[in-house]
Amino acid sequence: MLWRAFQFTSVVYAVVTDGLLIDLYLHGRLNPFQFTLLMLLPPLFALMALTTPAGLPRPFRTRPSTITVAAAVLYGAAPPITVAAFPLAYTFMPERLVATDGAPATPRTALIVALAMAPAVGFIPIGLACGLANATAAPVALRTEGVLRRLGTLAEDPDEADLAVIRRERERQDRLLGVRDLLRRRLQVILLVQRATLLRYLAADAATKEAFEAVAEIRRAFARLPAHRWRKLPLDGTLLLRRSVYGLVRLQAGRATSLGTSDSLAEAIDLLREMMRIDPQGAPVWRVLLAQYRIPYAFLAHDVTALHAGIADLRALLSDVDDIGEADPAQAEAILLLAQALLLRHRLAGGDAEAVQDSIALLRALPAFDGLRQERLWTLAYALAIDAGIRFDAAGYGEALVALDEAFAETPDDPAALDRVSSTALATVAAFLDLALVMAFPDLLGLDRDALNAVGWSGETVLDRLIEITEVFADVNPGMVSVQGLLNAIKSDRHGDPALAHRTMEALRGVVANPAAEISDRIMAARQAGTLAVRQGDWAAASADFGHAVRLLPRTLWRGQLSTDRYRVLSDLVGELACDAAAVELGNGAPERALEVLEQGRLVAWSQALHEEIDLEPFRGQAPDHVERLERALAEWARLVRGASAPADRRIALAAELDAAIADLSAAVGRDLAAGPRADELLAAGDEGPVVIVNASNFRRDALVIAERNLTVLPLPELDLDRLRDEVRELRDAVAKAERPGGGLPARLALEARIAHLLAWLWDAVAAPVLDLIGPADRVWWCPTGQLALLPLHAAGHHHAGDGRTVIDRVASSYALTLTSLLRARNRPPTGPAHRRLLAVAAPGTPPVVPLRHAAAEAAACRERVGDGTVLGGDAATREAVLGELSAHAWAHFACHGTAAGLLLAGDRPLTVLDVADLRLRHGELAVLSACHTAAGSASMPDEAMHLAGAMHMAGYRHVVGTLWTIPDTGRTATAFAGDLYDQLGDGTGQLDVSRTGPALHDVVRRLRDHDPRRLSTWASYVHIGP
Repeated sequence: MLWRAFQFTSVVYAVVTDGLLIDLYLHGRLNPFQFTLLMLLPPLFALMALTTPAGLPRPFRTRPSTITVAAAVLYGAAPPITVAAFPLAYTFMPERLVATDGAPATPRTALIVALAMAPAVGFIPIGLACGLANATAAPVALRTEGVLRRLGTLAEDPDEADLAVIRRERERQDRLLGVRDLLRRRLQVILLVQRATLLRYLAADAATKEAFEAVAEIRRAFARLPAHRWRKLPLDGTLLLRRSVYGLVRLQAGRATSLGTSDSLAEAIDLLREMMRIDPQGAPVWRVLLAQYRIPYAFLAHDVTALHAGIADLRALLSDVDDIGEADPAQAEAILLLAQALLLRHRLAGGDAEAVQDSIALLRALPAFDGLRQERLWTLAYALAIDAGIRFDAAGYGEALVALDEAFAETPDDPAALDRVSSTALATVAAFLDLALVMAFPDLLGLDRDALNAVGWSGETVLDRLIEITEVFADVNPGMVSVQGLLNAIKSDRHGDPALAHRTMEALRGVVANPAAEISDRIMAARQAGTLAVRQGDWAAASADFGHAVRLLPRTLWRGQLSTDRYRVLSDLVGELACDAAAVELGNGAPERALEVLEQGRLVAWSQALHEEIDLEPFRGQAPDHVERLERALAEWARLVRGASAPADRRIALAAELDAAIADLSAAVGRDLAAGPRADELLAAGDEGPVVIVNASNFRRDALVIAERNLTVLPLPELDLDRLRDEVRELRDAVAKAERPGGGLPARLALEARIAHLLAWLWDAVAAPVLDLIGPADRVWWCPTGQLALLPLHAAGHHHAGDGRTVIDRVASSYALTLTSLLRARNRPPTGPAHRRLLAVAAPGTPPVVPLRHAAAEAAACRERVGDGTVLGGDAATREAVLGELSAHAWAHFACHGTAAGLLLAGDRPLTVLDVADLRLRHGELAVLSACHTAAGSASMPDEAMHLAGAMHMAGYRHVVGTLWTIPDTGRTATAFAGDLYDQLGDGTGQLDVSRTGPALHDVVRRLRDHDPRRLSTWASYVHIGP
């Protein structure tokens, strides 16, 4: 009994004592010698407990008790050792170890002995290794804790001496990485948090390697312990975690501000959510920070859902504030943030007058604390200007101008104070631009200027005050220089002052040349300088200015950003920049340069996909090492984008390597590979038929016709830009009314009339002069720019006249997103037989959408005409299933509902442009998107082909058939259309000749037109993108 008690006590001591010893040491109860000695004793005691000396008297020669063996196994024995020990124990056991009463050996007895042997064999190295690792790591943790405690008392950032100490501590901790898994779990967590804190001090910004490693270490720490055990950490571990996470969150927020990216804030929000879970005592602070960072994340990501969540969080935090006028400073800060969030909701939601009114009410009631006074006044002036603009109310503008004057007067004229409110001040001044324009040119709109004059504001005073504000803020916010340029341009036009225009252009060019300025500010400044140069008749200077803007544009769209960030930046900046830049080059007498500018400034979001397929063979002999490096980077990037989700640090690091590889190869071969093809290469796009680029700008309107390696510029005087914008808006309004429930026959007839009017105008203004220039031709590729990309040039004509004045009766039309994308599709190698299969997707839809009655029949009709394929129908047609099958099928047909956001499939997640954006479908040949709006672009960035048809084409499908608006779900226009198209493409053996997709679609659509000439909307919606 004594020996059995010793066995049990020793193993239990070995199991639990090392954790107790670590805690005693970290709390200063043991010195290093005592700690090391006691850490090595538990494994020795356990080893003694599991060994039965043969020389002991027979009563003590007993096998270990079951509980003793189980405890030993739990501590350090590996199951494989037990398995290996069992047959040895059964075969070779000495008689005296088999039993105490002479009973014969049995498998059960052998198993018990094997269990006893396994800990004895496996425990020695494991136990000693754990003891040594913990004995080594604990002093490092204690030393680092002292360093971090001192750093936490610093009022300023660490100096070089402090950073040297931090680096030494980091090196000590780096040596423990190999044995980290041998440590007690709470010691592991302490070291992880300490290492994250050290890395955070070393991180210059959130884009550095140290910052990524710090976030990774914190995440590992979160995964090591359940939430309830974080409160029991030694060395003030919870407090250290709070400081580390707070520092990392601030670092990520700073990166989001400097780069304009949302992924850093998303990382910060995830960290704050984890802290809410594991640190309930600190939950009030984390909840405030979570609400605080959700708002800028919503702005950067254009995420209305996140914005609503942030507003709800702020309202919950302020629920106990009965009187806003009596709020404390912390509550006042939250109230100000809520008011700004409501203004952001107005902006992101496309107009929310109630949110603006609520914001004004909050701002007026907010106490005037010193730290918030200036920010509150600027925000109030901004809100009042927005409210006056919504109502176009002169009295409202008068009140807003008074608030603006007060905000400006209350802001101290020192850089720190100006910088604190510069972002809000910039938005406020920009909100008054419309007012400045109307006041300067009163004939433009019917604003009651007498109401403004009554409070002392004339057109001149409004302009002068706004210009004065921009001058004061120009040094701390370069964006103010761009706004100042616009104001000076208005003033120059009003007074006819060329000297003022010249000074303004020089100031704007100074912003362009400033590498420290935001890229967006530099682009806007270059564009404004170019516009002023055009007004002065200096086309050469305008060419240089717009050239800077176009070259800077891809830098706003770094491949390391999330897709949502890339497209948000584009929607804010692009507009019709490429159209204006090309028009300037034409005005400067450089049509070839106009081609290059249009390629560089359009499809910027997709251009990186084109760069990933660059032909490197011509450069292999000239720079083989650089070519191999770029090939490796491209291969890694391809694997990354094919993954389900890439960590932010991995995506950013690999994007930086890919950009560096392209830059180094460009320098080695003496050519900027990121700039795209040269004009002489782009002219090859017309080798298989005429390509027509139609460009409409504020400066001029032209068609650039490429045929037989020649470029011809055709002015289009009848293409009025204001008329073009009106036609686009009216078409979209008519389509929306026809789709609206209850629209009925009147709305459908109104849509038909609108389309007929539009197509006749397009014929007169664009198609007729272009086709007359081209002469007889079988096919033509249209490449419209700007707002023209939203209209059906392929269907232009006087269809009701019956005199042949239509495009469809003259030529088969296809579309090219850009010349580069057309050449890329033509030059892709053919797909092998293994992938020449059809994926047919039929998703009829579920309420509240009206189910498509013919979707299943349409998919079946397609499948019947193809030899091999897969059908995903009903509940099986989910987003995940479709994405999983696309890469295995060269042909895809979708019969489902479509919206501007994507395709409505089974389940609760649509297939969106962003889902397809990062796909690389190397075997894609044909995608038929038989759904509504699949080729309908965005009015805010029409040159980016932000629709599903464009995404499919850029992801790899050589030919894509899409629609510009709604198509009816009838047997003729859905099932019959699909059957006719595949009949045209089939070769009789179950294979498709997709090279005929353009002419085949033309034939099918013309038959639809001939069947019902009056229903233009039925057939004019279908478009073909590809060679």
